[in-house]
Amino acid sequence: MSSIDGIASVRAFKGRRPLSVLTDPTTLWTWLPGIGHPDPALVQAGVDRFNHIYVAIGTTAHGLDGFRYSHRTVQETRRLLESPVAPHRVADYDLTQGVVLASQRIKAAHHLVQRMLGPVAHEPGRRGSAQ
Repeated sequence: MSSIDGIASVRAFKGRRPLSVLTDPTTLWTWLPGIGHPDPALVQAGVDRFNHIYVAIGTTAHGLDGFRYSHRTVQETRRLLESPVAPHRVADYDLTQGVVLASQRIKAAHHLVQRMLGPVAHEPGRRGSAQ
C-alpha cells in the first residue's frame, strides 16, 4: 500500500476515531468508523510488509445490535486465520462466510445450503444432495 492509499484510507473516516482495545499481549481489536466495507486487497497490501499480523474483517452493521453482530462475525473469521494451515493473513467474513459456517456451525451451514440451493438440496439420490 502506498502512502497515498494510506492517507486516503484515513480520510475515509472523516475525522471519526477508531475504537481499539488491546485484549491480550498479541491481540488488538479495532472497530473502524465509516459506512463502507474495507477492501481486503488494500488491507492485505498494508500488512504484507509485517510478519505475524493477521486481519479478520467482519460485517458492517449499524447500532448496538449491529455492533454485536459485527463483532461475532469477525470472531468467527478470526478462527479461520488461527488455523496453522491458513493460506492468508487477511480474511473477510463476506468472502468466507460459507467456510466459516461449515467449519464452526453445522446447523447454520445446513441452513445456508438450504437457502442457496432451495429444492435442489432436498432431491434424494442426487449427487451433491444436502441429505
